[in-house]
Amino acid sequence: MWNKIKGLFKLSQKEYACNVYRTAAEYKIITESKTNTGLFMEDEPIFIISISSPEQEISDKIFTSLKSSREGIKFPETKEEMRERQKEHLKNIKEKSYLGLYKNSTSCSIRLIGNIITITPYIFNKRWLEPVEEKALKIEYDNYDNNELEITRKIIEILE
Repeated sequence: MWNKIKGLFKLSQKEYACNVYRTAAEYKIITESKTNTGLFMEDEPIFIISISSPEQEISDKIFTSLKSSREGIKFPETKEEMRERQKEHLKNIKEKSYLGLYKNSTSCSIRLIGNIITITPYIFNKRWLEPVEEKALKIEYDNYDNNELEITRKIIEILE
């Protein structure tokens, strides 16, 4: 009976998020948090590690980033505040511009809602990134079985 009742109401679950960029030499793992407006925005921690790092280290960074995702961070109120935030973020990820990052990397977003992880690859389209929804993967996340390394291998495969 309870399952039927739960099915009638969409219970709101926290969404955890991060983006992973793979450049020629590094993975850039960027935590995303939900703002007070409902949009996701870059947040900390940010991890930059060599693409030759052991899979376990990459996995640890990705899942630390995901689990650090927060809700209710303040969205910049003015264009100037947004520019300053973006400038600081680019400095933190060691990039000169977002366009340069997008052109010179492969990327995917990782979202965890409940026990489902969705990995959505992105493709660069002249000036921005577009999701490739038809190639998105949904994987059950089992915190007890600890399938984080298996999920990380899928992420690495998507980014190659």
